Amino acid sequence: MNDFSHIEIVSDEMVDMLRKKTPLERLLMGERMFVQARQMMVAAIRGSHPEWHDLQIRSQIVKRLHGVELRR
Repeated sequence: MNDFSHIEIVSDEMVDMLRKKTPLERLLMGERMFVQARQMMVAAIRGSHPEWHDLQIRSQIVKRLHGVELRR
């Protein structure tokens, strides 16, 4: 079951700022957030498994993001 007890409320100022953005600007913001989240996952996995090579790390990211394992 999902725990939504700590959902952050977006401020009115943030809502206004986002509404002023074009659809392309919002899409690019989302892309940047995804890239940053992936970089954070890579860093966390490397920290936990420094012996893993890039393919193992990419495989773990796919598993975490999509819930499936890559087949080799």
